[in-house]
Amino acid sequence: MKVLFINPQQEMAGLQCLSAYLKRAGHATALFNDPRLFMNLFLQSERLDRLFHVREEGFAAIEAFSPDLIGFSVVSDDYEWACAWAAAIRERCDIPIVFGNCHPTFYPRQVLAQPEVDFAARGEGEETLLELVEALGKGEDFAKIRGLAYKDHGSVRVNPMRPLIADLDSLPFPDKDLHYGPMPYLNHGYSTMTGRGCPFRCTFCHNNSSVKLYAEHGLAKSWVRRQSPRRVIAELLWAKERYGYDHIRFNDEEFAYDRGWLREFCALLKAEVGVPYFAWVSPNTIDAESAGLMGKSGCDFVEMGLQSGSERLRTDILHRRVSNERMAEAMRSLREAGIRPEVDLLLGLPTEMKADLDDTVELLRRGRPGATYPFWLRYYPVTDIFALAKERGLLSSEQIACAERDFSPRGSGYYREGNLRRESLARHYHTFILLMPLLPDWLIRLCQRWDLVRFTPAFFDSMVLAQVRRLFRGGMFDDYHLRIYHGSVWEFARLVRAWLSR
Repeated sequence: MKVLFINPQQEMAGLQCLSAYLKRAGHATALFNDPRLFMNLFLQSERLDRLFHVREEGFAAIEAFSPDLIGFSVVSDDYEWACAWAAAIRERCDIPIVFGNCHPTFYPRQVLAQPEVDFAARGEGEETLLELVEALGKGEDFAKIRGLAYKDHGSVRVNPMRPLIADLDSLPFPDKDLHYGPMPYLNHGYSTMTGRGCPFRCTFCHNNSSVKLYAEHGLAKSWVRRQSPRRVIAELLWAKERYGYDHIRFNDEEFAYDRGWLREFCALLKAEVGVPYFAWVSPNTIDAESAGLMGKSGCDFVEMGLQSGSERLRTDILHRRVSNERMAEAMRSLREAGIRPEVDLLLGLPTEMKADLDDTVELLRRGRPGATYPFWLRYYPVTDIFALAKERGLLSSEQIACAERDFSPRGSGYYREGNLRRESLARHYHTFILLMPLLPDWLIRLCQRWDLVRFTPAFFDSMVLAQVRRLFRGGMFDDYHLRIYHGSVWEFARLVRAWLSR
């Protein structure tokens, strides 16, 4: 059997895991990439998207590979994109289509209400997809495939959830060639994950919602799982021999939560791999010891979720119970270990006020991260923060209906909470926070003392500001951003060549 994945212009580790699992069982896989240069979260131009569309290339790839099943990995922000592709494919052929990932996991009936979608894979997909492929090949019934939702004579059947994979060491190495073939620019550095799940329960995150979903089926006890240190090293050595990378990106939700695992792994990584790396961490897990272990083993920078400098918001709204002092100490420990700390923040939180934003500016001044990434809160209906906003009357009935109906980037994000509007106060703070790594301490203090942050020009494009900041403060040419720059140029040149040949 053959499975073709349609990819939304990013290296999706989940697809690589699914492909490797299918190939180990003797099935064939391929990937077609939609570059989405003009219709994404940062740039949206329907005119350019229509001009440089790749639908015909996609149809040609389908015809050439002749798959038995077409798969989409669908987060909520990509749902409209995936539905549009599925509808276009169904007009041309009758190949079964399956959606997987977060959105089908939480909304299987909504997904299968689309006439062009035949199956929804819920939760971890390796075993579910393999059983679906083999059932299609043998003409068998789908009723016993756990984790699958499907159509049955006009009705939607949602099977019980499948238990989580307990032994991650039993899985094959990810199929990196699935992406590296059609997207060769991704081979800047090597990205992987050492485990699955997150130990924290933030109200805005899908991990919290996923744990609750699995708990409803009595399957949540093993949500956080990890490969053994030796198994991860084996993958890294295999990949180093095969691809010759010079930097590693660990995309675990939280890299440093297990101190015993971290000690063993960092020693092996330094002794046997010897390549610098990036990781995602939380201030709850970073102190002098963990930062020291990571720094000595080659970690050169991390990204850490602060979310807000307001302890009130973190405790009451986000359920992130960590003090500002601990956050500042975490950033200080990282710098002392030779690791560049970069931080994520959320603006537009429920009940957020000017005093909360001022607390965020002060925390960043104390911590002095190398880069700041302030994002606007987006509401997704399955998250606790959406329920909280509804309960407290912070969203209008129109906003609630829109979020529950429309999962596009423009439909599920609301940028007004309490007395804050994106186009006014919070927007000025957004720009100032982006610029803070470029500003000297005396200037930040002056802006605080005279309450000048609220007058920061807010008309600059945040993406442009972020690139300017990287140019002056470093990080402009790390492996992750090289992928983005190289990929954009490579894909645009390919689209132009295809357009000229029409």
